[in-house]
Amino acid sequence: MSSTKKARNALSLKKKYELIEMRKKNPHITSRILADKFNCGKTQVNTILAHQDNIREQYESNISNDSVVLGKRSRTCEFGEINELLYKWYSIATARNIYPSGPQLCEKARLIAEQLSFHNFKASNGWLDCWKKRYDVHRMKVCGESGDVSGETVDSWKERLPELVHGYSAENIWNLDETGCFWRALPEYGFGKKGSQCKGGKKAKQRFTICFIANAAGGKEVACVIWKSKKPRCFKGIDVSKLPVQYFSQPNAWMTGEILDELLSQVNRRLSSSSRYIVLLMDNAGCHPHELKEKYSNIKIIFLPPNTTSHLGIDKYCWNFFGKYRHMEAMRNMLEI
Repeated sequence: MSSTKKARNALSLKKKYELIEMRKKNPHITSRILADKFNCGKTQVNTILAHQDNIREQYESNISNDSVVLGKRSRTCEFGEINELLYKWYSIATARNIYPSGPQLCEKARLIAEQLSFHNFKASNGWLDCWKKRYDVHRMKVCGESGDVSGETVDSWKERLPELVHGYSAENIWNLDETGCFWRALPEYGFGKKGSQCKGGKKAKQRFTICFIANAAGGKEVACVIWKSKKPRCFKGIDVSKLPVQYFSQPNAWMTGEILDELLSQVNRRLSSSSRYIVLLMDNAGCHPHELKEKYSNIKIIFLPPNTTSHLGIDKYCWNFFGKYRHMEAMRNMLEI
């Protein structure tokens, strides 16, 4: 009696995610039904469900569908801790538009290995190739323009984003981002007489950082302003808690991980008191630590791929409106005679 062995079907990352979501929506559906629906083995379905947290994180991190296939076992790596720490360092560098070369990655890996007392580690070309394949890192030309971001990455994220925020209403889909405001700067363009020269003074460089949190329905949180002084002279006799913004101080007037944590902790407490859950989209700036991703009970944080916010259209309209409004108010105050 001969039996035909069923060909193995290795599901892609996208199919694994769809299987997990189907099981989440239908808790009572059996592994056999899922196996028949996705044309794979029952053992493969059970393996997916057993590692669903890791698979979901990979999918939300925009890892290529081709780079993760279920047919291959997830093997533990002898130097996995070195790989993880190097990737965290790499992510911080690229978020600041610094793209390390191969020798720089190997040198950083050696330093990490020394700190962790891995004396048998060798940052060879073979190890580097495996590391790049594991984290989907490729050698690219640095052009310095957001237009050079891979169109495939943008298209892939546009396809995945509706799935990642599925189940959340527009009021519960939020975006957070910061911008620097040169509050003494004047507009670079204006109207003048033809043939005359429009001369201005030295460009003002006084800057503070402002952080906006808004949702897809048009709602917003109170803006956060960060300036250098803890108690500026202009605040003398003013109750800072009654300002129309939240005020923080930092020596360079920059957003930091500590300020962001305090800001999101306040938001999370308010959400928790009303049993409300939101999804928060943020870019990969160095001041947005990935360690905060699992910290808040009522906030699901999703990090966008580096340098893609201008393509995804998430924040550019907000900044354009804020810039025009600020210039209008500055000119109105200056022209009062």
